[in-house]
Amino acid sequence: MNPWAGLIGRLRSRPATWVVTVLLAAAAVALQATRWDYAQAYGPFADDGTVGHRVVTPRFAITVDQVRTARSVAEGPKRTVTATGVFLIVTATAETTHPGPAQLATVMLRTHLGDYWSTDVFAGSLLGGPTTRTLDFVTLQPGMPRHGAYVFDVPPGALPGARLVVSDRSTDVANFGFYRRDPVRFSAEAHVDLGLDRRRAKSLTDTAGERLPIPGVS
Repeated sequence: MNPWAGLIGRLRSRPATWVVTVLLAAAAVALQATRWDYAQAYGPFADDGTVGHRVVTPRFAITVDQVRTARSVAEGPKRTVTATGVFLIVTATAETTHPGPAQLATVMLRTHLGDYWSTDVFAGSLLGGPTTRTLDFVTLQPGMPRHGAYVFDVPPGALPGARLVVSDRSTDVANFGFYRRDPVRFSAEAHVDLGLDRRRAKSLTDTAGERLPIPGVS
């Protein structure tokens, strides 16, 4: 066997090998760049909507019917609750979309100043429940839509661009073990744009009512 022939063959094959190696390396880099992170792979999985639009997720549906503001709200016939900033009152209709019951365990207002949870001024006490009941933690039964309100106490500057975020699970992160983020695994979320541009937000702030009644859950 001619040793020169083998050497020449190896030299000729190297450019093709280099091309294949470069292509494989580029593919590996591209795959790494497009790899899903935890939230993309396991949720929460969000469906977007606007006021008046029925946002449907695999476990629940919600329709925001109206957005109002108030400087104070009426809690029963005598008690008045005054906002630290301004109350944003979001009335909505919620329903389950699967055969079993569902519960809207997390409701927040997502703003450019941060996230605000619905106010607990109607939480009642050990000696008596709240006069006004909001949609927080209401259990949704199949075929029985529930109508009510969420109330947020926020600075007026938080209103522009605010979105309502509703989840069927608690978004609190468990701090133990490998499954520390299990509370949000495969959870369903509805994100509702409340249509609050700067002009609309200023108008709502300027016309915020006093002792506005909060609709009970029906």
